[in-house]
Amino acid sequence: MDNNKTLGRNVLFNTAGNIIYFVCQWLITGLLIKTLSGENGITNAGLLTTAMTATAVFLTLSSFGMRNYQVSDLNGKYSDGCYFASRAVTFSVSVMLCIVFSLVSGYRDEQLGIIVIVLFYRLLESLTDVFHGCCQRAERMDIIGISYTVRGIAGVAAFTLGMKLTSSLWLSLLIMTLVCYTFSILYDVIGTKKYYTPLGEVKAKSVAMLLTECAPLAIYVFLNTATSSVPKLMLERLTDSDTMGVYGLVSSPVMIIQVGAAFLFTPFVTTFAHKLADGDASGFKKLAAIVSAGIGVLGAVCCGGVLLVGKWGLNLLYGSEVAAHDALLVPLVICSSLTALSLFLCMLLTVLRDRRGLIAANTASLVTAAATSAPLIKTFNLFGTCYATIIALLVNCAVLVLFGMKKLSSAKQTQNK
Repeated sequence: MDNNKTLGRNVLFNTAGNIIYFVCQWLITGLLIKTLSGENGITNAGLLTTAMTATAVFLTLSSFGMRNYQVSDLNGKYSDGCYFASRAVTFSVSVMLCIVFSLVSGYRDEQLGIIVIVLFYRLLESLTDVFHGCCQRAERMDIIGISYTVRGIAGVAAFTLGMKLTSSLWLSLLIMTLVCYTFSILYDVIGTKKYYTPLGEVKAKSVAMLLTECAPLAIYVFLNTATSSVPKLMLERLTDSDTMGVYGLVSSPVMIIQVGAAFLFTPFVTTFAHKLADGDASGFKKLAAIVSAGIGVLGAVCCGGVLLVGKWGLNLLYGSEVAAHDALLVPLVICSSLTALSLFLCMLLTVLRDRRGLIAANTASLVTAAATSAPLIKTFNLFGTCYATIIALLVNCAVLVLFGMKKLSSAKQTQNK
């Protein structure tokens, strides 16, 4: 199979699989949580949205920003076993830190239980991610797409059955988590053995070196996720679970845009790495401009779509109580588009190995989010959450572009010498 066909297959399977998976996530966090919870629909949606937001930062900490690094490690600087061992370390640390954070933040009883279950459910993504990195390096991203497709559908089925039989949110989430872990052990771990080298003997020193080298990537991913999480957590703190539930229900279908755009560019990581290795700075910039424009066009089209059918869609999905907040859809689409662009630009700086730029850009956006969230939410309520996120992401993207252009210019000058 030639390179163009391989890339096309990877884009198709990876994008389709991840979109299906996140559509299933939307079904759970949006439509199903509302329809299966009866009169507790909005309250349960708020509990689940809070849990998803609180655990997001720890999911990124567990992943440690390592996927792009692993895939672009073309010379095999670190063994597969080293990547696996490092993930076991980051997984364990993430669990401990999330539980401590939840207790310190005052979450108790049902909300605490839901946060812990959702944490383990979401951390499955970081556990399988390292195996998927091996598959991607072998240009077999069809395996990844199939994994996410089956896991998403199985999760929806398990959650629905749990709610039907028990009417308990936490128990249904637990059933869903157990089902997804069982599938991933059989398919993602055992079923992909030929694409990775077994763990074998791994030196602690090698794991420490890998974690140290990727620490700046983990820090930037942590900061990037926190940028989007801070306004939502501030909304929950300044209002209540029902308001958080409304925000979560309206934003849930919009997240599909972000996911679709993000996973559309993921297969290009290796392509960018090869262009950089070949000294093709102009080709690097051209491809980056094309992908960025594609994200922008997707966002513009989706803005037009929600203006035309947004209110009707929310009413169909959730009823008039949630549909009354349809004006949130456009700013939420802008948030999702900017988040996808930010993730893409961060991926480019990861390939360029510009750790200082990644940390600087994401620190600037987090500081912006922290400074603007409370005042904007107090002034504009739900809209303030969107406005704070948009402003922070604009700062993030601007700084990322500046560092990226500087790094490419430096690389080009080095090649010319």
